Amino acid sequence: MSQEPFHIEEVPDAIAGRRVFRLSGTLWLSSIPQFHSVVKGDADGLVLDMSGVPIIDSAGVAALVALAVPQQKEPHPLALVGVSERVRKTLHVTQVEQFFKFFWNLEEAKAELEK
Repeated sequence: MSQEPFHIEEVPDAIAGRRVFRLSGTLWLSSIPQFHSVVKGDADGLVLDMSGVPIIDSAGVAALVALAVPQQKEPHPLALVGVSERVRKTLHVTQVEQFFKFFWNLEEAKAELEK
């Protein structure tokens, strides 16, 4: 299976003071250093638009969980937006769904998180 190149960029309009990042490509072992270098230290109230991520592996799951776990005691859990059915199934099978707040799109996330 070929990997789609990974890319991460900050979305200029923050949601309720949170940083928003748009991810695209496969979130696999080879893309984790790039992922961490961009989001490192920004886990508090982070929003990840994953609509361009078709698949993740166990390293991708671990990277997301590593961001989410410290936020469990905070009022702002890690928000995942536009998660594909395949990625959602991976998060379900690995039993880590409870660490995240899911939204269909950025508009829904903005409406809910800015309440």
